[in-house]
Amino acid sequence: MFGAPRRNPVGRPDAELVAWATGGDRAAFSELVRHHGSAVRALLRRMGADAALADDLAQDAFMTAFQKIGGLTNGAAFLPWVRQIAARLLVRR
Repeated sequence: MFGAPRRNPVGRPDAELVAWATGGDRAAFSELVRHHGSAVRALLRRMGADAALADDLAQDAFMTAFQKIGGLTNGAAFLPWVRQIAARLLVRR
């Protein structure tokens, strides 16, 4: 009854989750990670990272994305954006 109603992020479109995460909704960002974590790890594996490194870099990529999510203007582009972050992290390694 008090404060904003609790939103359920499960099954929401990326654009909506990004908007909520930009407003500080950690559950929405967690849902983005759940949706796209395996795709980011798979990209890193295809680029030559072993499983442990892919897991570490995916985590780093999502942490960076969380810190910079306010700069993402098109929520539908979340996956390509976070994949680009992950690829850059691998290349810089």
